[in-house]
Amino acid sequence: MSRVSRLVLGTARWALAARPDRALLSATVAAALDAGIDRFDTARAYSPPGRPGEGERLLAEALGPHARAGRARVATKGGHWRRPDGSFAVDARPATLRSHVEASLRVLDTERLDRYFLHWPDPAVPLAESIGALADLRTAGLIAEVGVCNVGVAQLEAACAAGPVAAVQNRLAYLGVDDPVRERCAVLGLEYEAYSSLGGPDGPGRLEELTRREPRVAALAARLGATGAQLALAWLLAQGAEVVPVLGAGREGSVRASAAAATLTLVADDLALLDEVRPRPAPDTA
Repeated sequence: MSRVSRLVLGTARWALAARPDRALLSATVAAALDAGIDRFDTARAYSPPGRPGEGERLLAEALGPHARAGRARVATKGGHWRRPDGSFAVDARPATLRSHVEASLRVLDTERLDRYFLHWPDPAVPLAESIGALADLRTAGLIAEVGVCNVGVAQLEAACAAGPVAAVQNRLAYLGVDDPVRERCAVLGLEYEAYSSLGGPDGPGRLEELTRREPRVAALAARLGATGAQLALAWLLAQGAEVVPVLGAGREGSVRASAAAATLTLVADDLALLDEVRPRPAPDTA
């Protein structure tokens, strides 16, 4: 796998908008492909209220012939969706997951989904049942790879015991978000997709502020010709070969900048500096 293809373009930003900018989405997807990013992430839940699967429709429209020609890999998720009143539901019963997979196949106009994630564990359904259902759909040829999202270490172990799991998608960011599941993925040989990889909507601004505030980080950025956001992505990629940041890029320029970040090389001293000034994770008060 090349360095740039270790990035995934997420599409939640457009899909959750009341009036998504289709032209902007198409241009950004084209820029991603041009920059070597051939992996895309969506979900049934990425939609305005009452329009399940709208994110998948938008991505399918933007990718067009690129997906049919095999130039793009698309991951989607189910067992979680947005109700007409704007709230979100979780239902990971086998019958529900099958219906969601079948709907995604229709919307994405494909015979097999490249990767399908259980979006959230359902507290009312044993995780083994949900993963077992997705494993059956994989055996049937409807899914190439099964993944799980928003899980802890124990849940990941249970999922792996129930069926072939290829990947996890959890939250991880330089801006003070750690996750022990990442280390477990490295041990198990699973891919770890890091969402909110820049720390959320205000993340890029916070990263630039940190760069300005820390003279040594500013010097590092200047030496590499990088922004604070690019340093944060390079730091993520350096955490392990299993880590794949999911980008929330909303414009052509930002997706190209993120692709460029994947070509940066941070040496041991660079990583030590970034670790030293990194914001600490908030204490768990639960």
